[in-house]
Amino acid sequence: MTHERVMPTMANNNGDDDLLPVPTKADKDRLDAVWKGLADMPGLTQFNPQNRMDLWAIEHQVRANRLSTASLARASRALVWVTVGLVIVTLGQLALAILDHKW
Repeated sequence: MTHERVMPTMANNNGDDDLLPVPTKADKDRLDAVWKGLADMPGLTQFNPQNRMDLWAIEHQVRANRLSTASLARASRALVWVTVGLVIVTLGQLALAILDHKW
C-alpha cells in the first residue's frame, strides 16, 4: 500500500487543499480519453467543460476519501497500540500490588 503525501497543488501554492487545482493540458487530455472510453464512440464524442469538471471533481473526491480513510486507519492503529500498552502497564501494576501485599 502506497501512502500519498498531501502537498499543496494550487496554482498560487498557498496550501489551501480545499480548492481544486487548475487542470493541466495533460489532465484535460486524460479526462477526454475517459469520456471517449465511456461513450464507446471515439469519433462522435463531443466534450464540454461540464463533462470534464464532473470527472475532475469525482477524481478529487475519490482521492480525498482514500486519504481520509488512510488517516483514520493510522489513528485507529495508534489507539490499538496505546490500549495494548495501557493493558500491559495495568497488569504490571496489578502484579506488583499482589507481590507487595502483606498477607
